[in-house]
Amino acid sequence: MTLYRKLHWLTRMGVEETISETPINRLKKQEKTLSIPIQPSAEISPIKKTSSTETIVQNAIAIANSATDISSLFNALQTFNIAPLKKTAANSVFSKGNPKASLMIVGDVPEASDDLSGKPFTGEAGEMLSKMMAGIGLDIEKDCYLTTILPWRTPGGRKPTSTEMAYCLPFIKRHIEIINPRFILLFGALTSGALLGIDSLSRARGIFHPYQSEKLSSPIPTIATFSPSYLLKNQLHKKYAWEDLKRLKTKITESECESS
Repeated sequence: MTLYRKLHWLTRMGVEETISETPINRLKKQEKTLSIPIQPSAEISPIKKTSSTETIVQNAIAIANSATDISSLFNALQTFNIAPLKKTAANSVFSKGNPKASLMIVGDVPEASDDLSGKPFTGEAGEMLSKMMAGIGLDIEKDCYLTTILPWRTPGGRKPTSTEMAYCLPFIKRHIEIINPRFILLFGALTSGALLGIDSLSRARGIFHPYQSEKLSSPIPTIATFSPSYLLKNQLHKKYAWEDLKRLKTKITESECESS
């Protein structure tokens, strides 16, 4: 196998950076070393076993629901150290934009640049989103509040497992409750499946759906469409995203007219 093919294989497996200047051959037989058992003393706490999935999810629900504002929710994420995804991510990706904006935008898996900055929709995807919002007369910093359904990037940006979704969902749901926007825009089938129960974007996009939770006084009109990162790779779908955005603009304009 050539060096190029080895590097390509490592990239597909999710390797994004090295942690040592020299590689370690895990397949090489290691020399046996003499290990001396140490008797535990009363002053040394025993090592805790890894938390079960159920425990992690229950902790996530309790911690997320205890947050009363954006600041306390962010602090909850920062201290939720039993989440396996948090251990492999560089930063918690939380939010940017205007918390008082009428539109809340929820993306799916954070990009590599998001992971490094701790902010959603950075890099090329962020530039694409700016153009998409500008097309309907919105500024992403003033007129939108941006976040992602996962606060931590998955290794290599892969699709999250059902377990990972289970302990991340309490945080995004509480995030929506705290912001309580007038409208929600979801990007991708992952977000529409998790928040609307419609895991097919072809069925989710194009119309408004009511997003409801126990702590919301009324449902929030929600529409789904293709994500900026997807459109960068599949430009033929831009026309469909544009149709969805025009529907969103019409809905926002009608709401503003009714309230004025």
